[in-house]
Amino acid sequence: MGMATDLYAANQKNDTRLMRLLILTSFIFSIHFALLMAIPAALSEIITGLRYWLASRYKKLWLGLIFTAAYILMAFMIADKWIDYLPFFASIVGTSAVFLLRGIPMRIVFIIGQLTWLIYSAFVLSLGGFLLYAALIIMTGATIYRLKMPKIKT
Repeated sequence: MGMATDLYAANQKNDTRLMRLLILTSFIFSIHFALLMAIPAALSEIITGLRYWLASRYKKLWLGLIFTAAYILMAFMIADKWIDYLPFFASIVGTSAVFLLRGIPMRIVFIIGQLTWLIYSAFVLSLGGFLLYAALIIMTGATIYRLKMPKIKT
């Protein structure tokens, strides 16, 4: 269900609809990572769901800074090894995207975060996560292409 929701979200050309779908996706994946005992990723996803909810309503730099500080604080409190920092790095990248950018630039930054999650998923042996982020990178790239493609007049 999370994979389908996330792929559907990545296909959205409308930023508001994209954000709303990502709220649901974040909470679904927080459960997924908790079941894998990947607690840093699970906690990061819960905060990310809240971040998407606020970012869909408010475009405030100070909110982005609060979320960035929260991710950094959580990373230093929870991470035991270098791989544990990746979800927080991806979340900070995503924070800059949702609070500072829109449209194509936001999606380009999303790809950086998706690549980070792809690497993390491989290390925690989340085949579903790995396949999802590989597909998301492709889907997000395709959406960027569709946004750039001029409309054909018929």
